[in-house]
Amino acid sequence: MNAGPRSLVLITVDCLRADRVARSSDQNSITPFLDSLAGESFVFRNAYASGTPTYYSLPALLTSRYPLALGRDLIGIAPGESTIATELKECGFQTAAFIAGNPYVCSADGYDAGFDVFRNFSSADEIQISADDDISLRQS
Repeated sequence: MNAGPRSLVLITVDCLRADRVARSSDQNSITPFLDSLAGESFVFRNAYASGTPTYYSLPALLTSRYPLALGRDLIGIAPGESTIATELKECGFQTAAFIAGNPYVCSADGYDAGFDVFRNFSSADEIQISADDDISLRQS
């Protein structure tokens, strides 16, 4: 049985309070695009940050480990550490990450591990996308 192409999109938003998202409250929406996706998505209503600031919390989310499991000296993803992207890639998914406005989430700190395409649009060395770059994620 062939179920056809599968897609998974993980959206993380730094410093977004749950009570400011229309799907989780009765307030005016400040996230209309996210609200439009919620009807056809898995929505986690009880999500908690595993640490503050971002450089503790995001590695925990991407690697499924406690923020300080590898010590305080490591910021980001450890070399060779398994991430959700590396696991998805091993399962045949094409992977891409597009980061806007967070200087902590960069390839220098290992966040590009497992991604076929990794673009951080706040980093001058990674903002250049040439015509030769293949950022298409369509399944052949």
